[in-house]
Amino acid sequence: MVLEIVNEFPACKTVVVPVGPFALRHDEAMSMEDGFYIRMKERLSEKVQKYLELISNAQLRLALEILPNSIVEGTDGFLRLCEELGSQVFGLSLDTGHAWACRELVPLLPQKLQDKIFGLHVCDNNSDVNRSLAPGRGTIDWKLFMHNLKLAGYKGSVDIEIVCPPEEIRTEYAFGKKYLQDIIEA
Repeated sequence: MVLEIVNEFPACKTVVVPVGPFALRHDEAMSMEDGFYIRMKERLSEKVQKYLELISNAQLRLALEILPNSIVEGTDGFLRLCEELGSQVFGLSLDTGHAWACRELVPLLPQKLQDKIFGLHVCDNNSDVNRSLAPGRGTIDWKLFMHNLKLAGYKGSVDIEIVCPPEEIRTEYAFGKKYLQDIIEA
């Protein structure tokens, strides 16, 4: 069904699948036998491989958006999965806010991920809570991030993604856009 919808938008070439927090009930965790973790990672790989088969047959790309506490386990886990699957149409929709909340070295991620960044959601926070503030309202080093993004050859869109009260939308998006433009133009 998703592929049918995507086909209605010929310019859209990437399907993004968010991978949310991995939830496990306490009683399940206490009763896990040996090998549970390995089986969970194998299951993730199998599921992504199935998605890749469907999506690549439709001449599209697949990008994961990794949320905090995901079974993917951040960009290191993502790169291990990339190596295992060996697909050129598998990448990441990088959300700087999620990554910063996970204590990733966000300014260095473009160099680490290179051509595996298929999309980009930019937002900021203080690396303590998974929030989506305007770029410049948190603690991400945007000058270094944008410099490394350029060095990595990223040519895709830079989508600002902010969560704020409706009455602050214009102000916050205008601030974030100007903040990034000033860095890019400097």
